[in-house]
Amino acid sequence: MNTEKTPEAKEKEASPAELLTELLEKYAHPEDSKEHAKIAGKIIDAIAARNREKLLMQLEYFGNARIDKSSDSRAQMVEVSCARESRAVIRELEAVQKVNWEELSKAVGI
Repeated sequence: MNTEKTPEAKEKEASPAELLTELLEKYAHPEDSKEHAKIAGKIIDAIAARNREKLLMQLEYFGNARIDKSSDSRAQMVEVSCARESRAVIRELEAVQKVNWEELSKAVGI
């Protein structure tokens, strides 16, 4: 019997901070995508400023950013995964009335 959880089931259990940490760890590498790395810095700045709208906007940009080697089919699959996971973080943040800034700050190391 397969007990491994689907990505959707994992999303339902994870906090926005956990989802954000996973997102940045997977996709914010300058050697793969300078654009993702740059936007990751802006995401951290938005968290430091406790600016919900800026955070949501930067997460949207992060999900839409392109990997430096976008012509590669593997890179295109990674871009699709990044976009899906970015939208999951956005959905979780939009679902909460009050953003837990302390948890997000801790998750990104500030």
